[in-house]
Amino acid sequence: MKIFVVEDTDDSRILLEAVFAAGEYEVDSASNGLEALRKIREMPPDLIISDILMPEMDGFDLCRQLKLDPQLKSIPFIFYTATYIDERDEKFAMSLGATRFVIKPEDPVKLLKIVEEVFTEYQDSINDTKPLVEDENNEFDVRHTEVLSRKLDKKIHEVEGQKEQLKFITDAIPALIAEIDEFGCYQYANKAYEKWFGVSRDAIIGKKIKDVVGEVVSEITRPYIEAALAGEEAVYEGYIQDVEGNKRYVLARYIPDINESTKTHHCFIFINDLTEQKQAEEEKQKLLLQLRDSQKMDAVGHLVGGVAHDFNNILSVILGYTELSVLTEFENKDGQLEFYINQIRTAGLRGRDLISQIMKISRKSHEQTEFSVNIKPLVKEVIQLVEQTFPATVLIEVELDDTISPVVVELTQLHQVVMNLLINSRDAIAGHGRIAVTLKQEYVKSAVCDSCKQNFEGDFVILTIDDNGAGIEKKHLEKIFELFYTTKEVGKGTGIGLAMVQDIVHESRGHLLIESVVGQGTTFKIFFPVSELMEKSFEENELEGIRNENVDVEPMIMVVDDEKSLVEYLNELLSNNGYRVSQFTDSLDALQAFKDAPDAYDLVVTDQVMPHMTGAEMAEKMLQLRSNLPVILCSGNHSLSDDFIKMLGVKVILQKPVPANELLHKIKKLIIH
Repeated sequence: MKIFVVEDTDDSRILLEAVFAAGEYEVDSASNGLEALRKIREMPPDLIISDILMPEMDGFDLCRQLKLDPQLKSIPFIFYTATYIDERDEKFAMSLGATRFVIKPEDPVKLLKIVEEVFTEYQDSINDTKPLVEDENNEFDVRHTEVLSRKLDKKIHEVEGQKEQLKFITDAIPALIAEIDEFGCYQYANKAYEKWFGVSRDAIIGKKIKDVVGEVVSEITRPYIEAALAGEEAVYEGYIQDVEGNKRYVLARYIPDINESTKTHHCFIFINDLTEQKQAEEEKQKLLLQLRDSQKMDAVGHLVGGVAHDFNNILSVILGYTELSVLTEFENKDGQLEFYINQIRTAGLRGRDLISQIMKISRKSHEQTEFSVNIKPLVKEVIQLVEQTFPATVLIEVELDDTISPVVVELTQLHQVVMNLLINSRDAIAGHGRIAVTLKQEYVKSAVCDSCKQNFEGDFVILTIDDNGAGIEKKHLEKIFELFYTTKEVGKGTGIGLAMVQDIVHESRGHLLIESVVGQGTTFKIFFPVSELMEKSFEENELEGIRNENVDVEPMIMVVDDEKSLVEYLNELLSNNGYRVSQFTDSLDALQAFKDAPDAYDLVVTDQVMPHMTGAEMAEKMLQLRSNLPVILCSGNHSLSDDFIKMLGVKVILQKPVPANELLHKIKKLIIH
């Protein structure tokens, strides 16, 4: 047997089709009364079940048309409605010749049973079916209109109530909500929207967008509204201006609303003001950067005693061997003078390295390095520094693998990581115990980071710092990376160290693992992914090889430095290696000499920090006179940006103290080039 379903709601129609198909009925359907009438006349079913409220032709009119047709009037007709539930509606439906009047929703099993009952009852009375008499006074139209009017009034009241409820809800929401029609005019705006733009809701409705939000905001939002009206959801995140002229950071969503039957295009606007969250995030980032700099200074504070001790030792060696050299009356007995000078040079190199380490800590760099580095030398440097400040009762065991691959990490930040973990271990062992530092490379098959909780695997360089201190309780381990969280006593810990470690390691795409047993100690493992980038090389600037840099001609080099002894040293160095030297201790005098004869000089070597005029300023004026002039800028505290140096035209910038053979190599390369 065949059942015909008439239902304008897709989900309800599909559900009914599935229910009757499960009952082993053949099923056909239509989405409105007019379509159903046409299909039923072409191929009559055995039973019809129909909704009442539908477009084109409602269920009442459909039932009446079928009952007036001699070929179709005997087909059982069931009304199935959730809208017309008044007793008067049922009486009217039954007066049209309907078999049953069922209220939605009905249990599928019961609905199938009702269909079976209707089939049985209708088969028994099929020959007694009375024809529906057409009323000459149009009684159907009157009663139909009455029912529809009553239902329409009810619907209007329901819609009005829903609109008031919707208005109440949307006004309670702090987000800006509005509806725009296909002509770009407002159809609705909530209370937050009218407050934001300083225009009453009544004045907003019917207005163009530009007339409400202004020209600037209108131009910003126009592409997103056009996209939504075309049927595509659009999102804008950025700054717009409120009625008071303040820039506010917002997240705006533009949702299309297209009526398929009428083809009208509207869109809804939902705007969330994220200004406070944005400002809080920016303040947090600013605070983190300040805390990172503070952490650097904190590390410097820990090292001041050791640095002073180490530097005094270096100066003692330099001064001591210098005095011994003078006392030898310049007689090199048994190579003694040469030995003294080599000791002075070795001490000088130690001093240079010590200053380099301090500069690494104090330099304000928050950018990721663009090259990969071997981190072993830096780890050794940090260990050497902390050994000067840690008590003798702290034993530091070191095992650094020589075969590790380079990794991508900013050395200044790595310095902070190693320093912080070593200081934490020192505090954990309370000044008496063991700290083991190892550096090796391994392939990690599968691990979960204790900080970011992400899985990771691959080839890693692993820095491990292990101590036999007090250990960390499990409840503290879960919060150990939180900013300002510390287990130390007041005045002994800031709670920013491990938060910084976490931040720096993740910036380098690394991960962390922590193992700790109360009373036995703690192990921190830092995993740095092996880099495929080119490793930055650090030239070993030994004294040997200087004389191999001799040139065949005698170019003229201008040397400028306000330190007279340094100028005399450079004059001696360059003269001994085949160059003519013009030396100056005043940048203004040097500039004037260059102006008098700009083509007389093949290259300029200048200090940066000098009275009257800096080296960069002097170089800029010289390069204006002669753009192809090679300039080497030397600085004891290089803080000039690479972009500025490039724009200036300076060829090379070197960090003082500059090793002799490096300077000679750069000079020869620039002159030959």
